[in-house]
Amino acid sequence: MIDNNRTIKNLAQLNIIQNAPSSALLDLYLVKQGESIADVNPNGNDINPLTIAGFTVEADSYDVVVTGPSDKTILAGPETVQMDAGHLYRILIRDPQGGGSPPVIVITEEGTQ
Repeated sequence: MIDNNRTIKNLAQLNIIQNAPSSALLDLYLVKQGESIADVNPNGNDINPLTIAGFTVEADSYDVVVTGPSDKTILAGPETVQMDAGHLYRILIRDPQGGGSPPVIVITEEGTQ
């Protein structure tokens, strides 16, 4: 049995909400300082509108970048976030006010696990 509510040292919980219907599919990258999206795979790829996904990441400072699907052209970001161990973060990708493109990234800390 796996205990999904257990806090694991050095990990932060991350929820991604893709709420940008004008953008269709999107890729999301979390890159550490000194890294480039050209050198890494996306943390979330082909994310459909109205999708919610969650996973854990190593506690660290990241730049959040959004691109088109299988395309490393930046649509939004980088937005820097410090993710602390045992904390829950939400990354909301949404259309800008009034709709249309490019998408906007909103990052919030939702508390501790």
